[in-house]
Amino acid sequence: MRELREDTFFGNKDEDAHDHIDLVLNIVGLFIILGVSKDAVMLRVFPFTLTGFAKRWVDRLASGTINTSDLLKKAFIQRYCPPSMIAKQLEDIHNFRQEGDESLY
Repeated sequence: MRELREDTFFGNKDEDAHDHIDLVLNIVGLFIILGVSKDAVMLRVFPFTLTGFAKRWVDRLASGTINTSDLLKKAFIQRYCPPSMIAKQLEDIHNFRQEGDESLY
């Protein structure tokens, strides 16, 4: 639990939503509680790994709309890594050019 509280996700552009979800899923996968599903653990633990904008986002989700870890993951990725952002990053990569006065290093 300490690692989950230390590796929080704020919702900044420089944070990787995929990495955060993977980290939380890996740690939650270690929790074995008799009679409690991994989905239930993930849904309870995940909000504690968020701060700032991301915490406000998860707190504003309508009650009952996210009831599985898969839905939570999809909603989180859609919010913090939308297809438009990926398209923009790919465009930036494709348009990358070395200036005449720049060395290869």
